[in-house]
Amino acid sequence: MRIVDTPKSLIVLCLVLVDCMCGFAITHTSPKWEIIKDGDAIRICAGILEQKLFTSQEHITASHLMVNGAVLNKEDLDQFQVSFWKAFPNAEPKGIGYSSDAGVEQTDAVKNQTDALAVKKKNRSKEQQVIWTDSLRVAKVNFGTVFDDCKVQVSAPGKGINRVTLTFSSNRVLKGVSAAVCYEIYNGHPAIRKWVKFLNQGNQWIKISNLLIEQLHLNKTYTRNTLLTPGTRGINPSIIAFSDTTASVGIICASEIPSKLRHLSTDGTGGYNTGFFEWVIGPGESFESEPLFLYAFSGESYPTVSSLSTALDRCVESGFHSFLKGRILRPVSQSKGIAPVFCSWTNYGAAINDENMHASAAVFNWMPVGQIPEKMVDGPFRHQNPIFRILKI
Repeated sequence: MRIVDTPKSLIVLCLVLVDCMCGFAITHTSPKWEIIKDGDAIRICAGILEQKLFTSQEHITASHLMVNGAVLNKEDLDQFQVSFWKAFPNAEPKGIGYSSDAGVEQTDAVKNQTDALAVKKKNRSKEQQVIWTDSLRVAKVNFGTVFDDCKVQVSAPGKGINRVTLTFSSNRVLKGVSAAVCYEIYNGHPAIRKWVKFLNQGNQWIKISNLLIEQLHLNKTYTRNTLLTPGTRGINPSIIAFSDTTASVGIICASEIPSKLRHLSTDGTGGYNTGFFEWVIGPGESFESEPLFLYAFSGESYPTVSSLSTALDRCVESGFHSFLKGRILRPVSQSKGIAPVFCSWTNYGAAINDENMHASAAVFNWMPVGQIPEKMVDGPFRHQNPIFRILKI
């Protein structure tokens, strides 16, 4: 056995290192979920995700979008952009009325030696008397000329939920119109949820269009994008991750209602599809958008048995999935698991109208849908049972 003397200086050094490490552990701040208003500044902390807002009589901007201390954006951001229109004359525009009349006439026919339909379209269009004038695009550069008052309200609408609402009123160009931007955070999740509201308390009929809710303006370092849902048939992806080249630091941007009406691009712009969305807001009416949300991730990449595990991978598989399930997706009761779906063209052809759909609903009122044998739904007998003639199965 060999005994080695340890120098006293080495022992002292080790004690100093242990003391420093203990001190670091004591002073280390754990992630916080809070919304703090300090003068014109509002600080939103959602764990490793942080965003700062600045309000003034001129505009509202967001800066310092940070994930674990890393600044992701390169400039101050517009909190929303929207176009306002006024109705002329100032009256409610004509809408689409309910009718039992079919939009086309159809008769049985034969074509290419098989059954067919002879269809004749009816012209039921009505000329709109209201036109939209005085288009006004509202963005950061002219925000203060439209809205001249700002109120900030911090609240806790539920357990583990914090919200800040910034309400802007217009007594100048759009008298009686107010706009509100809402941010919401949830304890335990590095997520910030956002939506906008418009309220018309004036006497002017207005229309909104070209509504953008989020513009990230990310630094070049964090512009690598990963589509977490596909974009197809002219519909944008609804979930996109933005990160550095190694997917170690970044955010997931998600639109909660994927459809043709919504817009989410690979440059971090989110809102409504300008080619398909417009909304009329009459006196005393309001509009509230569906939310978008940001979810942050940060961590090292390391090899596993099958592949390289990145922070983005682990976020999607754990925290992000949990957030969707617990806060975004609505649970469906098992007792309502079977939902009848009306067949449209197969049974009604072009005669899809309010009267026929209500008649079908009345049939379902007495049908024992929950007792239908599965083999009748999926098997060869489904077309032999008359109740399936109005089911799209």
